[in-house]
Amino acid sequence: VGAWLTHLGAQPDAMRTFEKIPEHVVTDICEVLQLCARAEPQRLLSCPLVSPLVSNLVCGWLGMRELLTSPFVRYSMAEVLHTFVSIDELSASRDLRFRQFGALMPGQLISLLDANAAEAVQ
Repeated sequence: VGAWLTHLGAQPDAMRTFEKIPEHVVTDICEVLQLCARAEPQRLLSCPLVSPLVSNLVCGWLGMRELLTSPFVRYSMAEVLHTFVSIDELSASRDLRFRQFGALMPGQLISLLDANAAEAVQ
């Protein structure tokens, strides 16, 4: 479902197709991304399918106001980004203490976004 939704926004008839999708499909994907980020952030970072999903679906669709008119769906997508930033900030502050002992810093969840997707949302 995620791969199909990722490419839907680029289709010429995206509006008509998206109107047929129940809101819970998109919000459920956002919820799964948040849960995975909280439970297993390193696993989320290592999955090659997550970056396009976050960049194209979450950021790409969030920037398409004509496609996403539901404030609840838009909020769910923004909440994914907020969760990523919050977890990254917490990890950075925690890892600052561990780096004193030579531990490696884990990857950042916000790195799942590509620059073009982040720019489109702004």
